[in-house]
Amino acid sequence: MTIPQEVLDSPEYRVISAFYDGQSAARTGLPYIKHIDEGLAVLDRIHASLSTRKAYCLHPIFQGTHSFKDLEGKKNATPIIVGVNISLADLDPLAVIYATEYRHTANNHLVKHHTGPDQKIALSPLHGVNDMLIADKIQNYADFMKYHYGAHTNSDNLHAYFLNWHRHLGVDFHDFADLWS
Repeated sequence: MTIPQEVLDSPEYRVISAFYDGQSAARTGLPYIKHIDEGLAVLDRIHASLSTRKAYCLHPIFQGTHSFKDLEGKKNATPIIVGVNISLADLDPLAVIYATEYRHTANNHLVKHHTGPDQKIALSPLHGVNDMLIADKIQNYADFMKYHYGAHTNSDNLHAYFLNWHRHLGVDFHDFADLWS
């Protein structure tokens, strides 16, 4: 898996690296940054724009209510993450727009709202945001299938939830499976 250097060197990637600061998921022990790196591989595969890739780096910060509200009061020159000299003014403006729209679209269709395999999902009017959703849902599904399918108490519902997203996004997980082999 290769991540373009221009993404690795971007303020957006540096911010998410500092935000995660080596933290790992409790259930799997996997570093949180793995989600970003593998999602970036999906975005590379679908030839997403640089702004979309930067926005994908930001999406965990923008998606969580606490983190998102923390951004509200920050002045343009205030560091986003304590100890990292990167402010909102340093970020790609289109990436910030995409990350904000991603929050709206993704949070309207969380698994807790999932009612069945035929549930309608309203995608974003912004192509870059839908590319981010492809990366997120493909990467999350890969982890789900590897670590949780059949073992999670809500396994069948989660499986249907991911397949519903894939259908609405017009993607097939199998087109990306080689990224993790």
